[in-house]
Amino acid sequence: MASFGEVYDVAVVGGGPAGLASAKAAAEAGAKVIVFEEHPAIGTPVQCGELLSRSALTELGMRPSKRWLANEFRKVRLVSPGGTEALIEMPPDVETPLFTIERKIWEKDLARLVGKAGATIVTRARVTDLVRKDGAICGVKVRHLKEDRVVRAKVVLACDGPGSPIGRKAGIKIPTSPSKYASIAQYQLAGADIDADIGEVHFYPSPKDICYILPKGDGYANVGYGTLGAGSDRAITMLDGFVRHDPRLAKASIIETNVGVEPISGLHEEISVDRLLLVGDAAGMVNPLTVAGMRFSAWAGVRAGRLAAEAAEDGDASKERLGQLREAFLKLFGQRFRFMDALRTTVFGLEPRDLDDMFAHLGHVKIPARLFRGKKEPVFYPLRMLVGLLIRKPRFFKKLGPLIKARRGGE
Repeated sequence: MASFGEVYDVAVVGGGPAGLASAKAAAEAGAKVIVFEEHPAIGTPVQCGELLSRSALTELGMRPSKRWLANEFRKVRLVSPGGTEALIEMPPDVETPLFTIERKIWEKDLARLVGKAGATIVTRARVTDLVRKDGAICGVKVRHLKEDRVVRAKVVLACDGPGSPIGRKAGIKIPTSPSKYASIAQYQLAGADIDADIGEVHFYPSPKDICYILPKGDGYANVGYGTLGAGSDRAITMLDGFVRHDPRLAKASIIETNVGVEPISGLHEEISVDRLLLVGDAAGMVNPLTVAGMRFSAWAGVRAGRLAAEAAEDGDASKERLGQLREAFLKLFGQRFRFMDALRTTVFGLEPRDLDDMFAHLGHVKIPARLFRGKKEPVFYPLRMLVGLLIRKPRFFKKLGPLIKARRGGE
């Protein structure tokens, strides 16, 4: 392992998807890169539903592998608090855009690519602070194997997850209100009596409480609960209630438990200072509705790594230069994030009977194959089906009308 006393072009704080994507791209661009991961192993703990998009793999130069691809499903069942169901189905003749994975194995595969690109990865290494010279960031302080060390770097990429402690130390304002975060609890279940071809989203026991079932095949699934704020204890309690409530899950064995938080307020107003850039969850690059982040971490990580390598080479790692990542992210995903935030706010403001009516109206929606060949998001197609509901039940004009109009911004 390289000496900590050396000067690196890029120091990456965090060895999750954003950090690994950043390190890979920076190393491939010719930079000398080091990654610090506080946990003993890359890929742990698993603090997500392990749902990966095909587009994320494309960004990272990876292909689906039997080593970590658990399952592909083409249907999503939506269930209201009252038990009314809607089924969203993708066509059989197109590639599924999403699949469940074994994230621990997938991240290790990505880490191997990072090492192959020439970057150094150090586990059990917690970055405790930033190093400054004449007030300017010039590296990081690291606690590794009970020893404190200093690493000099021309650019620091903070990929340290929700709340970004290193971003805070850099003076970046990170949202702190519990309402800006979702608390999530998840079980990995074995022996569940579920359909491997159907993912499920349950609004239980209210529209503000979201439970999900992500099948991984052969009775194996990730089952989770998420809501605004609340905290991990309540999230676990609510998840227990959901599992007991569903007879298909009640007798399954819990083989892993994970809890965590995710930002839901969208991209932070500020993600850069001179010589430091936030990437991934640390920057708020998380879907405000689904709290999915790996797709955005992959996209942003690749661009952050290239940007950091260029900045280190030409000596311009200014706040404005590194802030180009935020501008690019907003240009591509800004409208979509604003729409997803509006959709979350709308759904959370509905009454249980509203979801009953909505899902009854949707019924079985088959998304046309042509939408998967265009630039628009197929996921927005079911919203078009709700237009008729506005006519049948006028009370939805006030509740859904603005959202339907905002649909174009999300696409």
